[in-house]
Amino acid sequence: MNMNGTGFSVLKNFDSSTTGRNPDAGLIQGTDGALYGTTSQGGSSDFGTVFRLNPDGSGFSVLKGDFDVSTSGGYLHSKLIQGMDGALYGTATWGGSSGYGTVFKLNTDGSGFSVL
Repeated sequence: MNMNGTGFSVLKNFDSSTTGRNPDAGLIQGTDGALYGTTSQGGSSDFGTVFRLNPDGSGFSVLKGDFDVSTSGGYLHSKLIQGMDGALYGTATWGGSSGYGTVFKLNTDGSGFSVL
């Protein structure tokens, strides 16, 4: 949508199986111009996804869709940030080694996932 309220359009409709569902954390625009966000549910285990989307709605991809609450965490309710190293950083509210959530790092191409 334009700043004056005109030009509204839906860029992406989410589903629960592959793209995720409940994208409630908001988006960031990366240094590459793409939009990055999370869903709190969906993906292969229904624990959320990290996704990329171009501002015109094209190029949607799930960067990580296989969250596992026992290791990587799950239920992503927070907005991502992009670090000075170009990587994306986020949090999962549940899971991890203690069961109380995780902080994770992921490259903008979906590689290099790690729990910090």
